[in-house]
Amino acid sequence: MKAKGVETVCVDSNVVLRFLLSGGSVLNDKAKELFKNGEDGKIKIYLDEVIFAEVIWVLLSFYKMEKTEVGERMAKLVACKWIVNSKKKLFAKALTTWSKAKLSYVDCWLYVLSRDLGLQMKSFDLALMKLAHGR
Repeated sequence: MKAKGVETVCVDSNVVLRFLLSGGSVLNDKAKELFKNGEDGKIKIYLDEVIFAEVIWVLLSFYKMEKTEVGERMAKLVACKWIVNSKKKLFAKALTTWSKAKLSYVDCWLYVLSRDLGLQMKSFDLALMKLAHGR
């Protein structure tokens, strides 16, 4: 897909993870080159909301990163103008909500998304429902 003459590529979580994590492997270098091309305006990178959530989960569960560090890294990533997704502002809102709540990122995403769409939230998760009802 090309937007105004610039190709947009869709990335998988493994590419984002290789970009975010240090390491001297060939795959880390390829990911960093891809994202550098984005930074240089040669391409745009489409980051899907499912991939965004998966990256957060992998950083927390597999790499055992602290929630604050994951939040900071993901906030910096989503702030890049060459990262594209029509819901980027919602990513940022979900990250902010997640940083303050004792909920998973996915729960915070669902909360922010439901509010944006004007939909009533239904869940059996009491903490999520407490957030949804503003308590």
